[in-house]
Amino acid sequence: MNPHNIEQLVADFEARIASGASFYMEAIDLLDVMDYYLEQGNEAKADQAIAIAQHLHPDNEDVRLAVAYRQKDLAGWSEARRIVESIENQDLPDVRLFYAEEALCALNPDKADKIFQAAFHATYEPDFKLCVDYAEILLDYGFYERCIQTLNLIPNDFEEIDHVLEIKGEAYIGLEQYEEAEQCYLHGVDADGFDDISWTQLAFAQLKAKRYDKALESAEYALAINPKSEKAIDIKHSCAMAMNDIALILQSAEEYISIAPEAHIPYLTLSALYSGEENKEKSIKYIKAAAARCPLNHPDRAKVINALAGTYILCQREDEAMELYRAAESLGIDVWTTAMHFFDKAMTSKNYPHAQRIFFAYQRAFPLSAEQVLEVASFLRHNSLYQEAKEVWEHLFTHEDELSPERQDFFNEAKKKLKEQ
Repeated sequence: MNPHNIEQLVADFEARIASGASFYMEAIDLLDVMDYYLEQGNEAKADQAIAIAQHLHPDNEDVRLAVAYRQKDLAGWSEARRIVESIENQDLPDVRLFYAEEALCALNPDKADKIFQAAFHATYEPDFKLCVDYAEILLDYGFYERCIQTLNLIPNDFEEIDHVLEIKGEAYIGLEQYEEAEQCYLHGVDADGFDDISWTQLAFAQLKAKRYDKALESAEYALAINPKSEKAIDIKHSCAMAMNDIALILQSAEEYISIAPEAHIPYLTLSALYSGEENKEKSIKYIKAAAARCPLNHPDRAKVINALAGTYILCQREDEAMELYRAAESLGIDVWTTAMHFFDKAMTSKNYPHAQRIFFAYQRAFPLSAEQVLEVASFLRHNSLYQEAKEVWEHLFTHEDELSPERQDFFNEAKKKLKEQ
């Protein structure tokens, strides 16, 4: 549906709801409204739309299928299947697709393919729209090769071939076949040079292929068409980082912030640029700005916490760093590996007092396991660090009884080396 039409349809729906009076809308319009709300992440409004559709059109097969899919999302497949099985015409393409998706969810793609093939060959003429719908489901479940095989059934003169190539491009990216993906997206650019989404998709494929100059050019085209494209500026920023072009990194970071002020990525980048000793306070400011924008469940949350803890350690603010690590551990973040990274870095740069502050700050925050004790001892032994890490060794010795007898040889050797020195 045209974006302007759906926006008008949604506005009409909301006006009727606000009036409080009874009203009537066609089933297809209510389903479009439901899809719009789901895309916006507004599940409460989507459920309101589908409830009204169910009330006004209880026997409509499309409505019942929509209800089934909502039940699948909310309560699982059993209730959804009960609804679908109650539909009289079990040969409907969408009914067949439901059963195919159920098989894919159960990791049974062969069964899903059989269901699709039976539906595809059930009509007098091949149903290429069914191919597209099934391919999108395969894409969602990560069956990329099967997705491409399904799309290859569709002839080049199919009326929605641009959409077909878009799906195929995503599947090729899933397979890390970026040149093939690029060829799919080039078709979209050739078909409509003023479509920023096509340029952005092309830029993403080129970025993944590490053709950074081409990706940057495509992202710039997308931004020229749509200056507010967050995806395009993200790609441009990623290219600048990959090319290590400091001027471009700074420019793209500022542009990123102006387009998406709530995005954490540019602030994290700026914090890394100013991570040196002379700019550590500026780095802390940017990391905290990133932290304020990075959701708790985002994969970058660990990176943000580790960046701030590392900067605190650089500033000899180890207690504050360990406080962050305790918070990070509650989120399931591996803080030991990061602490060891900073310990290793300080030791190898011969900043022994700093290395020991890192070790003891961690030890105060978390009890060391036998494996961690052995890891530190192995590192110090491998690098012949004894007198330089005397206090660390002395603490490790207090854990000697926790190690197996053969592992205690490390400690006996270390005690001998410390006496010799």
